[in-house]
Amino acid sequence: MNQKIVRSSSDDRAGYFGPMTRNRLKIDYLAFQQEQKKLAENQQSQKALIEQINQELSQKVTKHIASIGSPKEGDSGVSVRNLQKTLNTL
Repeated sequence: MNQKIVRSSSDDRAGYFGPMTRNRLKIDYLAFQQEQKKLAENQQSQKALIEQINQELSQKVTKHIASIGSPKEGDSGVSVRNLQKTLNTL
């Protein structure tokens, strides 16, 4: 009745899996498949975006670490101060 295949539970067609029910099931299943496809596409897009963001962040971190250099024990100067600032943010 909810799908408007039969008018009432006492209708002659009520309780039978006939052509109208089969067609309704086919329509609903196709809609379900389309929704699943959209969800999968969205998930792929999100994964690609996350991967892109991770790559960009990795490049920025690598560049920042390279700019700090490798200060040794007892060193002082800009590179040491940059290292201290970086460690503070972590």
